[in-house]
Amino acid sequence: RQWWEDTLRTRLSGIHGAGRPDVAAIPIFAWIAQYDRDWLSGDVAAGLSVGSIIVAQGMAYAIISNLPAIHGLYASLVSLFIYGILGTCGQLSVAPVAILALILREGAMKIVPGGVSDEKYTHAAMIILLLAGVIQLILGFVGFARVTNKLISKPVLGGFTSASAMIIMASQLKMATGINVKPSDHFFEVIWSVLSNVTLMKFETAVMAFGTVSFLFLVQLYNKNSGKKIPGALVAVGTCTILSFFFDLQSLGISILGNVPTGLPSFQMISVSFHDIHLAWHP
Repeated sequence: RQWWEDTLRTRLSGIHGAGRPDVAAIPIFAWIAQYDRDWLSGDVAAGLSVGSIIVAQGMAYAIISNLPAIHGLYASLVSLFIYGILGTCGQLSVAPVAILALILREGAMKIVPGGVSDEKYTHAAMIILLLAGVIQLILGFVGFARVTNKLISKPVLGGFTSASAMIIMASQLKMATGINVKPSDHFFEVIWSVLSNVTLMKFETAVMAFGTVSFLFLVQLYNKNSGKKIPGALVAVGTCTILSFFFDLQSLGISILGNVPTGLPSFQMISVSFHDIHLAWHP
């Protein structure tokens, strides 16, 4: 009880009062005053690299969630901008991640079995994200991370990470091979579906997909042995984009993303009812 009281007192002390912004409440005021101009060139280069990669990464995670690709860009831009102001860790990734995209898809599909063209599906996904954000804010406010650090062991986290990687890999086999994989919640069923239909694999699509993955592994191995830091993901995204633009990969049977809407969306409140919340909470 004493720990909870101390945690709440610390959180409230950072946001009370009026007048100038409190450093404890808005972390950007704490580190911006100590920023060294010599860091600017490196930060600009890092920002360009991250920005280039996150364009493809954000759209890919949106596709995993069965949402329009543009939603991945919106989520990436907004989260990075907000965390730059309120964040306290310079090494933390705050953009959309694959496992959360996969969990979102599973939850939304149970509420509305739709796809990228279904507005009800997108609405259900937004409600799930809203609930997740509210819960995360509450847990962060009361300092729940200290509890999870004591209760969740490293083997559990390691197993979760490894299993997540396998599930994500299986979920992408359809696009990597061009095979119409039978939908399933079980990893081995997906693998068996691919192996059973391996003769239907699109050769050009598989070469592009597995060639890119192999290149990323080789660059990672080279960086580890040489001590250099070649941005493999940036090179891969740039090279594939150039190849698609100049050689019309779609004519070779390789599926491309197609047109993505430009600009920012108009901000508006989504309509949320207690029935929607009940469905999102108990799909």
